[in-house]
Amino acid sequence: VARRRHTRTRRRRAAHKRDGEQRMAAVVLYFARTLKYELQRLATRLGFAAASPTPVTRAWLAARCASVDAAGDPAEETSIKGGENGAVARVSVGGASLIVKRPPAAAPARAVGALQCWYEREVYFYAALAEKSGVRCPKCEYAHYDGWTGEFVLVLEDLVASGFRPLGLEHAAAAAVALGALHGRSEGAFDGPLARGPLPIMPITLELKAGIEAFFVDSWKTVRGNAHYDFHDLLRDAAAADDALSLIDALAAPGVYAALTAELAEPPRTLLHGDYRPENLAVDAAGTVAAYDWQFAAVGNGAYDYAYFVALVADPDDRRRLEPELKRSYLAARAAAGAPPLRDLEADASKGALLALASFVMGAATAGDDDAAVATHRKGLVRLATATHRKGL
Repeated sequence: VARRRHTRTRRRRAAHKRDGEQRMAAVVLYFARTLKYELQRLATRLGFAAASPTPVTRAWLAARCASVDAAGDPAEETSIKGGENGAVARVSVGGASLIVKRPPAAAPARAVGALQCWYEREVYFYAALAEKSGVRCPKCEYAHYDGWTGEFVLVLEDLVASGFRPLGLEHAAAAAVALGALHGRSEGAFDGPLARGPLPIMPITLELKAGIEAFFVDSWKTVRGNAHYDFHDLLRDAAAADDALSLIDALAAPGVYAALTAELAEPPRTLLHGDYRPENLAVDAAGTVAAYDWQFAAVGNGAYDYAYFVALVADPDDRRRLEPELKRSYLAARAAAGAPPLRDLEADASKGALLALASFVMGAATAGDDDAAVATHRKGLVRLATATHRKGL
C-alpha cells in the first residue's frame, strides 16, 4: 500500500512539474513572438522596405516571376474584396492574370498573424510543400517572408483565369477525396521535431493552447451577449438553441479546449490545411479540386480538417445527406495514398468539430460589425453548432 501511494505521489509530482514546464514554455513563446512583432513594427516605422511595392510594377514582377516578361504594358493591380487575414489583389500583366497576397492592413489582424506565424507558414507551404502535398493548389511564382518587418508577399496563379470556379455541393465528394489524398500522402511525415519547419502542431499552435483557451472563454462571453449571434435567431428552434448554448458552455469549461487540442496533436501527424471549407476551395471543368489560403497550415490529426470540412460544407440537411459519401470518399483516398487505417475517425472528428466551433466563436468575437465577416461567422456557427455533439467532450 505504501509503495502504491509513493508511486501515485511521484506520478502526480511529475505531472505537475511537466504542466509547469509547459506553461512556462508557452509564456516564453508568447512573449518572444510579441517582442518580435513589436520589433517588426519598429523596423517598419524606421523605413525598412515592404516585401513588395503597392501596386506591383511589371519590372518588379519580371525580376521575380519566370512567366512575366520585362517588356510590355504596365501591370494593373485591382484589390479583391474579402480576405480578413490577408490583402489580396488581382494583377493583369501581358495578357495574363496573377494573384498577389500581402499582410492585411488592419493592425489587430497583423498582430494575431504575427503571434501565430500565419505569414511564415503560408510562405513555407508554397515554397517547400505545395508541389509534394498531393493536392492541387495555386502555382506559386514567388514567395517571400521578411523576418525583420513581418512583411510577406505571394505571387500565385489566378485560379479563376485557369478555369476554376467556386466549389458547389455536387463536387463535395471530390473535395473529400482531395483532402484524403493530402492527409494520406503526409501521414507520419511530420512526427519528427525538425520535419515541419515553421508549421506548428495544430492550427492554433499546441504550445499556446492554454492562452488560446483563455481567449476562447472570453470570446464566448462576448458572443453569447451579441445580438448578431443570438442562437435562438440563428437556429430558429428553441430546443436546438438551448442545446447549442449548453454545448459551448461545456466547451468553455476550464481545461476542456486545451485538452481537446492536446489529444488531436498526438502522432501520427499529417499536413493540415487548417481552414478547409468551400470558401477556400475551387473546382475546374474536369472536377479537379484546388485548395488555397494556406496561412493556417499546420500538422496534427487529419480528423480536424475532415470535421471542419464536413461541418461547413453545407447547411444541416444537406450535410446529413452528404456525410456518408464524404466519409467513404475521404477514407478511400487516404487508403489509396498509402496511409494506415485511422484509430477512430468518429471520435477524433467529434473533437475536431468542437475545436472548429471554438475557432468560429473566436472569429465572431473579433469580427466587429463588418457585414461580410458577421455573415461568414453566423453561417459557420449555425453549421458547426448543428454538427457537433457532446460525445467529443
